[in-house]
Amino acid sequence: MNVKLKTPISSDETANLRIGDIVYISGKIYTARDSAHKRMVEEGSPVDIKGAVIFHAGPIIKKSGDKYDMIAIGPTTSTRMNPYEPQILKMGAGLIIGKGGMDKATSEALVNYKNPIYLQSEDVLHCMLNQFLKLIVYIG
Repeated sequence: MNVKLKTPISSDETANLRIGDIVYISGKIYTARDSAHKRMVEEGSPVDIKGAVIFHAGPIIKKSGDKYDMIAIGPTTSTRMNPYEPQILKMGAGLIIGKGGMDKATSEALVNYKNPIYLQSEDVLHCMLNQFLKLIVYIG
């Protein structure tokens, strides 16, 4: 089934997702790798991540004057986020997009924290993503 979601994501919206669903997301999507996850856990998140979509990605971004241009983006291996993901989910993240699997602690956190979801990224996602970006904001 095709499912359209808008950020922030609520547990009511994710409760009915099923394996094999194709999910379309509009709104803010945050990219974060392991160092960003570590910083959010240790120092707190610089943004409210309740209901947020976090994409495990390694974007290549070029600053042009006062704006940012996406050169390329692709998913990064989600297992690197395992030490931090349960705490990120506890902070209220609504949906995680990544590549590869996650460990048992993260799987348990996905069950325990009111229906957050882990979506497997398909190669076509990062090929198409640049077409749909409207604004890139650096959060330092």
